[in-house]
Amino acid sequence: MAESKNPYATPPVAESIETAQAMPDWGIQSIARRVFLAWEKLRVRYNVILIAICLFTAFLTGAYKLPEFWFACVVAGLAANVCYFAGPIAETYLNWLKKEESVSLRNGVFLLGLIFSACLAVAGTLAVGILNP
Repeated sequence: MAESKNPYATPPVAESIETAQAMPDWGIQSIARRVFLAWEKLRVRYNVILIAICLFTAFLTGAYKLPEFWFACVVAGLAANVCYFAGPIAETYLNWLKKEESVSLRNGVFLLGLIFSACLAVAGTLAVGILNP
């Protein structure tokens, strides 16, 4: 007599692991973990671009000669990195609402934040350069 499979039996471990890996977890903590790890890879790019913009503007205005400029750069850099967290928070929330992850969403949020930060960096550098001739 052939053995029949028990429909109520626990599936084998390998099958359970494959099924769990195929289905993403849409809990807020799981989404946040994936998003924040992806954004940490973008942080270096963000900082390099902002530093390049600040230095370029500083050399155009002559602000690099002022000690106030370098102090302002350190303070603004720290503030920019704190504000950087707005990007992953926004993406986490949007992914949680939509129940899907999208690289184009991440790139769009990153680009908007980078443009906003770059405008603030240019304005701050110009202000230091213009107000201190």
